[in-house]
Order: sequence, then structure tokens, then C-alpha cells
Amino acid sequence: GVMPSTFTGVGAGSDAVWLPLAATAEERSDGARGARGYSVVGRLAPGVSVAAATSEVAGLAQRLAQQYPDFSRGWSLRVVPWLDFAVGNVRSLLWVLLGAVACVQAVVCANVANLLLARATGRTGEMAMRAALGASRGRLAQQLLVEGFLLAALGAVAGGAFACWGGSALRAVLPGEVGNAEVRYDGAVVGFVAGLTVLTGLAFGLAPWVANARGDLLGALKSAGRQATGAGRHRLGRWLVAGEVAVALVLLYGAGLLGGTLLKLTAVDPGFNPEHAYRMQLALSAERYGTHGQRAAFVRELLAQVAALPGVQAVGGTHALPIVSNWSIDFAVADRPVGDGAKPKTSFYAVTPGYFPAMGLRLVRGRLFTERDDEKAPPVVLISETFARQHFPHEDPLGRRIYIMKGPPRYGEIVGIVADVRQGGPEQPSVAQAYEPLAQWSIGLVEVVVRVAPGAALTARDLQARVFAVDKEQPVAFVEPLGGLVRSATARQRSATVLFLAFAVVALAIAALGLYGVVAYGVARRTREFGVRLALGANPATLVRGVMAQVARWVLVGAAVGLVVALVAARALDSLLFGTSAVDPAVLAGVVLVFLAVAGVACWWPARRAAQVDPVISLAAE
Repeated sequence: GVMPSTFTGVGAGSDAVWLPLAATAEERSDGARGARGYSVVGRLAPGVSVAAATSEVAGLAQRLAQQYPDFSRGWSLRVVPWLDFAVGNVRSLLWVLLGAVACVQAVVCANVANLLLARATGRTGEMAMRAALGASRGRLAQQLLVEGFLLAALGAVAGGAFACWGGSALRAVLPGEVGNAEVRYDGAVVGFVAGLTVLTGLAFGLAPWVANARGDLLGALKSAGRQATGAGRHRLGRWLVAGEVAVALVLLYGAGLLGGTLLKLTAVDPGFNPEHAYRMQLALSAERYGTHGQRAAFVRELLAQVAALPGVQAVGGTHALPIVSNWSIDFAVADRPVGDGAKPKTSFYAVTPGYFPAMGLRLVRGRLFTERDDEKAPPVVLISETFARQHFPHEDPLGRRIYIMKGPPRYGEIVGIVADVRQGGPEQPSVAQAYEPLAQWSIGLVEVVVRVAPGAALTARDLQARVFAVDKEQPVAFVEPLGGLVRSATARQRSATVLFLAFAVVALAIAALGLYGVVAYGVARRTREFGVRLALGANPATLVRGVMAQVARWVLVGAAVGLVVALVAARALDSLLFGTSAVDPAVLAGVVLVFLAVAGVACWWPARRAAQVDPVISLAAE
């Protein structure tokens, strides 16, 4: 059968093949009940709630616990809606980004409204003349609304075209959970943009009408041929300036927090060295490698082929890698009674001896695996420092035996302790980890880790050729740098930082342009006034300070409001922050300094024109 292109299933890519699930006898054995690695998808019957379904599967879990107490005791089941499962890890990120978009929208609208207010100030005489000739307030409002809607519609069309073009760039920036999904510009998005356009045109198209609704008709007619004096004539315009400043500061503060988080995450030691290392993933054919002996022989020959490549310093194999995969399996310690609660768990890896030098993993005590630890040798185990600290706090774990419940009962002797690996990524604490020789247990999935000398050239084609030299029919899933593991662990924070920073820069630029426009327009309106002042002996620097002081009051008001809102809104970023709190004085101070510097330049540049007015020209015009 052929599935539609829109169907991706559970974790499948755009190019996917589905096969019947046929578990082996070993996977069906009772000893394998400690390994839980399957996803179950179901559709609720009409009228059945999620709570009712959860209650039903919880009863099933209780029956399993009674039937298989050694493996299922302490475990339960619950039903999760598909949407929560699909976007659960990035839901907070999506809401935060939506809020950032709304902030940018607010800054843009405030800027446009301020420009319309400035334009309306110059049209006071026109509007007064229209009103004197019989135009009603509704007719004037209609005219302004049409103009506002035209501006909003043109912006929406341009933005929609840019959004269609930038869809691929957005998928590249968003984390894999969302970036791999079908991000498209569909009817729902078009409808949302259209509704937003109408609201924007309505709200900000009427701003000039509201500001002039109570104007003096006779006074407006008398001054129709003269320019109004006074910077910032409309209080609404001043509040819009303050609002722009506040919103821009909120975005800048959020970008600063996320940027600090990303820097701290990248500084965390993941427990392995991703530099100069690559990973190659293979899914072995069940027909040719259906037994453990066949899989182990293939891995041995493949690793020998890869090790012969020039520049390769170490090569190892495993069935899973940290961060991208987590085999959390129950285990038991020999001669230690198990209570009534759930069994302890450990992250599990089956590895070859070369895995540890290839990953850059440090041996703490004991020894690593050797080639003598094959399927004929006694079972052996390596554990992490966290494993030793949590489960052997007051005794030496070396020499103790544990049973990792992935198959028939088989206790392995702990022969060494290795350094911790950040299984869940740099932001998650280390968990217990256990390793067994891949020569003693394996599955059809193989991850090959290759470490090369600095400067050595190794390509995916080189590694694929080594695979084909062993089995020309064995496909390679992918080859990528090992650093991709760390990047995938920080994908949410990196995506949020990049997008939030982009929004913050846009908002800052627009706010700066708004301030520039307000000051420039105020200076232009007061040209005659400045000429008279200069002719009477006013100091040019005093004029510049006076112009900037009028705007500075509203900038400081907006900054104060923005800081308060930023501290409150930053709570929404808690799930994305690491190593910092939502209240960071250093980030707060840096954001304020950056913004004040940008705002100062934006205001000073047009304000200096006040000192360059020629008094002769101004007085002649007067």
C-alpha cells in the first residue's frame, strides 16, 4: 500500500516505510518485560473521555502488576491526547514565540499610528474645511479608515508573500519536533492574518480621528495656513511612543535571558567529547542478521574496516547513543531484596570496547571492556558515577553483580566505573547509566562512533564504503558529526534565542525609527520657533537638550513600564531557562543600557537639526 504524503505516523520522516510488527521469541519472553520501548496509538470511541480511557488502562496496568510482579509492579498507564504528545515539549516555546510576534505587531502598529497622527496634524485644516462644508464625523472617520485599511492590507500582502518564502527558513530554525512537521501557509493562517489586518486597520486607522475628534473647528480654520507649534501635540502619540519603548524592552529582556541560557548550556560538559567525532547509524536486516552471533560478527568486521581508514583514532559501536535515545530499564542487585515499590531503573547501553575512547568517556575506577568480554565470557557490566553514588552509597560497587531486565535473568559483574553522561542533555541532571558488552547482547540497531585526528578528512562516502565492503546490501541510515547530539539537546533554547533575538532586533529598530520620526516631525513643525529663539540669542545646545528632554520623559516612562512587564512576562520563559532566573540584574542592566544608547542616538540625530536652523530664513518666512 501507499500512504498519503501528509501521513508521517509516530516519529517517521517524509520518506518512510512501515512493516508489520513481528516480535522475536526473545522479545516476547517474560524476561524482556523490563524493556519498555513501544509506542501505542489508539482512537477513543465516540463519547469516551480521556479520563475514562486513562482509568481503563490503569486497571489493565494493575492486572499486569499482579500477573508479573517482578516486572510490572509500580508501573501504570495513562492516556495522553495526540496533540499534547506531539507538541508537549515545545508548547511553551510556541506560546512564547506567539507572544513575541504579538509584541512586534504592537510596536509596528504603534509606529504606524504615530505616523498617521503626525500626518493628521498636518491635515487639521483639511479636516476642518471638510467638516465646515458639511462632512459628518462618521464620513471623516470613514475616510481615515479606508486609508488605514489600505496600509494594513498592503502590509498584510507583503508579509504573507514573505512568510510563504520564509517557510523553509522557519523549519530550519525551529526544533525538530516542530521543524519536521508540515509548516505551511494554509487557509487557517490566511484567515488569521486577514482578521488581524481588519482589527489593525480599525484600531489604528481611527487613532488620528480620535485624537482630533474634539478639536476646535474655528481655531483649526484660522490656523489652516500656518504650522502648529509644539512637539508631541497629541497625548495619544506620546503614549504610543511610551508603549513602543515598553514592548521593545520586554523583547530585549527575553532575548537577553535566552541568550544567557544558551551560553550556559553550551558551556556544560555533556560527559563526552563531540569534537572530531562522527556517528553512523545502521538498521541491520532481520533476514541476514536475525541472531546475536550474526550481528556481533558484522559489527566486529565493520569496526575493523573503519579503524583502517586514515586519520581514525578510535571507533566503537553501540545500540543507542545518549540524548537522542534513552533505554530506561529496570535492574536488580544480587543479594539485595526488592521492596514492594517500583524497581530501580538505569539508562542502558550495549557497547564495544572502542566505544569509550571514541566517545571520549573517562574511566574513573576499575577497567573498561576488552575483546575477551565476548559471548562466551562471564557477563560484565560498567556503571556510571551517578549509578554508584545512588545505589552503592556506602559500599564498593566493584565486584557486585546486577541484572538488567532486558531478557532472561543474567547477572553481570561490575568491573568498572565511568564518568557520567548527560543523558537528557546539558540542562538535565545525570542519571544512573549501565553498560554491557555488545558482544554479549545486541539488537538490530547499530550506532558507530568514529573519532578522527584533528584536521583529518573523513566523509560519509568513506564510511559508507566500509559498510558496503562488509555487506554491499546493508544500507546506512545517516552519517553526521557527533556534535549534532548536543545541538539537538539545545534545539528548543537555540530556536527560541534566534527567533526571539530576531523579533527583539526588529522591535528595537522599529521603535528607534518611531522615536526618530517623532522627534524629526516635532523639529520640522517648530522650525520658525527655533529660528526666533536662535535670533534672540538662544544657545543651540540648549535647544537640542530641550527637544530631547521632551521625548526623554516618555521614553523613561515607557522604559519603567517595560521593565515591570518584562519581569512579570519573563516567568513564561522558565521552562526554557537554564542557570539563570527570570530576574537577572546583569541582563536587565545590559538591556536598559543598550536601549537607552539606541534611543539616545535615534533622538539626538534629528534633534541636532534644531540647532542648525537658519534664523534669517525663519524670520523671512515669518
